[in-house]
Amino acid sequence: MSYLDGLRGIASLVVAIPYHYVHFAAPYQPGNPPLSTAPGYGLPLLRGLYDQGSLAVDLFFLISGYIFAHVYVDTIRARQVRAADFLVRRIARLYPLHLVTLVASAILVYVFQSMAGRFPVYPFNDAYHFALNALFLQYGAFEQGYSFNAPSWSLSVEAITYLLFFLVAAGGMRLGWALAIMGLGAAIFLTAPIGHPMPLLWSPEVGRGIVGFFAGVLIQRLGPRTPLLVATALCVACLLGYFTPGPFWRIKWASDLIVALSVFGLLTLAMQSWPALRAPLETRLFQTLGDLSLAIYLLHFPVQVVILIVFMALGQPIPLASSTFLFGYIAIVLTVSWLVHHRFERPAQNWVRQHFGRKRVATAPG
Repeated sequence: MSYLDGLRGIASLVVAIPYHYVHFAAPYQPGNPPLSTAPGYGLPLLRGLYDQGSLAVDLFFLISGYIFAHVYVDTIRARQVRAADFLVRRIARLYPLHLVTLVASAILVYVFQSMAGRFPVYPFNDAYHFALNALFLQYGAFEQGYSFNAPSWSLSVEAITYLLFFLVAAGGMRLGWALAIMGLGAAIFLTAPIGHPMPLLWSPEVGRGIVGFFAGVLIQRLGPRTPLLVATALCVACLLGYFTPGPFWRIKWASDLIVALSVFGLLTLAMQSWPALRAPLETRLFQTLGDLSLAIYLLHFPVQVVILIVFMALGQPIPLASSTFLFGYIAIVLTVSWLVHHRFERPAQNWVRQHFGRKRVATAPG
C-alpha cells in the first residue's frame, strides 16, 4: 500500500504547484500577467495540470477511501477500533497542522490586506469564518465563501466522509449501503446549488467528495470485480458527455468526474497487480513526498501569501513567466513542508494520540 502514499504525494504537488499557481496571476493579482504566460502552459500536458489540476483532489478522495477500506473495515467491524479511537486518530492526523496553518494564514492575509487594501485571494476572512475553519466547518455548512487557508475545504469534506464510512463499517460494510451513500453523493453533486450560501451539506463539492471516497471503498472491497464496474462507469460517462446538450454543463462535469475516478481506479488496480508499475512510487523519493503530502497541501497557500508580501514590499510584480521563479516556489514549498512535517506535524500527531487515545489505538493498523 506504500505506493498509494507516493501517489498521494504527487496529487498534493499537482494542487500546490501548477493548479494553484493561478494565485500569482491575474485576475487574483491585478496588474500581474494571466496564467497563460506560466512556464510550459503551451504544452498540452502542463496546460492540463494548470487548468484541470483540481482533479488531483478527487484522486485524494479515492485514495483515502481505498486506504480506509483496507485498514479499518475489519478492525471497526470487530470493535477493535471504536468511535472514540477513530475520532482521535483522525484529529491527530489532520487537526494540529490545520490549526497552525489556519492561524498563519489569518496573520498573513491581514498583513497583505494592510499593505494592499484587499485580501490576497479569498475574501471572507472574518471572525465568523475563522470560527468555522477552527471547527472544520469551513465548507459545505454555513460559510459565505472560501476563506483563510481555503485549500483546506477538502479536509472538511473528508471529515464528512469519515463519519459516513465509520457508520457503514460498523454496520458490517455491506456494499449495498456503500453504493447507496455513493448514490446520495451523486444526487447532491447533480442537484446542489452553485455558490454560497448553500443548504447544509448540500454542495456539489460535498457530493463530489462522497462519490470519490466511496468509489475508493468499492474498488478496494470489490477487488477483481472492479474492472467490470469501472467499464460500466466509463460507458455511462461517455454517454452523458456525448448526448448532454450544451446548457446542461453540470452533467458534463459529472461525466468528466466519472472518467477521472474510473481512470484513477484502474491505475490503482494496475499498480496493485503489476509490481513494476508501482515500484517507482515505492522509492525513497516518492515515499518522502507521500509523507509530506498533507504539509504540502496545507502550507502552499501561506507560502504563496508570504511571496506576494515580499514582492509587494520590493515594489516588484510577480515574475509569473519565469521558470526560475516557478522552481524557486517549488523549492520553498518542499523545504518548508519538510521542516514543518518533521519538527511539528509528526510530533503533534504523536502527542495527540498519546494523550487522548487508548493505548491499544497506537497498535491499530494505519
